[in-house]
Amino acid sequence: MFVSKSPSEEEEFLIRWFTPLYEAALCGHATLVTSYILRTEKHIYSELLSNSKEIKFRAYGGVKLQVTFEQDENGKILPTMNFPLNTPVPLKATGELPQIAEIKSGIFGPEQADEGLVVDVQWSPSLTYLLLRAKDGFDIGQLKPNFSRLLEVATKREVSLVIVTGKSTNFSESGGVHFNVRVFAPWYGANEDPVCGSAFTVSTPYWAKVLAAEEGGKGDSKNQTVFYAYHASKRSGIVRTELLPGGERMLIGGRVNKFCSGVMKV
Repeated sequence: MFVSKSPSEEEEFLIRWFTPLYEAALCGHATLVTSYILRTEKHIYSELLSNSKEIKFRAYGGVKLQVTFEQDENGKILPTMNFPLNTPVPLKATGELPQIAEIKSGIFGPEQADEGLVVDVQWSPSLTYLLLRAKDGFDIGQLKPNFSRLLEVATKREVSLVIVTGKSTNFSESGGVHFNVRVFAPWYGANEDPVCGSAFTVSTPYWAKVLAAEEGGKGDSKNQTVFYAYHASKRSGIVRTELLPGGERMLIGGRVNKFCSGVMKV
């Protein structure tokens, strides 16, 4: 990613994200790390941000992001990102992706794709993200997508990322996790994103609606705003998300563990 001071706003930074192949429209990991470095490391803006509890970013295209900071019981800084929602809609309502059958086959395998494993297909037009919901009880951790096949049947202009998600079988037994996700993005040059922040701007509003409907609005489910998700990649991770009032933005919480630092001369 690249970050620079905004020439128009005193406490705002401009941010852009790049994968090995393309520029990304939204990226959680890079925003989390950038905010942490700006807040904790010494640099020319250290004095400006030394006592700040929030850093504002403006991404390419004018998307506004904020990161706030709290401390845990050990004094470690915990960033929380405020991102716009990219709520998906049923794919059939958009007329997009006529090659959806080939994409499902590339993700699940030709045999399993025909066994009714995908029970819902959703589409986020703002990010061109595809969401495939697996049937309850299916272990998405066992998926081994055919990435070469995916690149053959669709282009980045058509779909930039696929989210495969499933409902956790039991909230209490799964450690308080509501849903599981994996994220595949061969079109960006990264076959799998181990924990993808931007994917939660799509999957969280989706599951909020699904879980409320499945519970029939009983108890607090209809008004539930906080969700926990398990990213079932090899590296894995649990993410806390929260929908904000107004239906347009959300919070994504995370931790940062710095493992190296250095200087790049360009």
